[in-house]
Amino acid sequence: MPSSITRYLDLVDEQREAIFPLPSIFARLFRDRPYKADIDDVYKRPGFPMKMGWTSRPKSRRSGR
Repeated sequence: MPSSITRYLDLVDEQREAIFPLPSIFARLFRDRPYKADIDDVYKRPGFPMKMGWTSRPKSRRSGR
């Protein structure tokens, strides 16, 4: 008896194969277009706290004993 995860993944594969031809044709039209979004550099903001490292605790240095 297959698990529910296996049945779900099989279902997703079947759905992908049934609908894959149409999206692939549509995706080729937009494949090489650049994004029209500007990514904001938060480090260049005048009010961004640059010295936040001293407020957080360091990671544990204990070995896995």
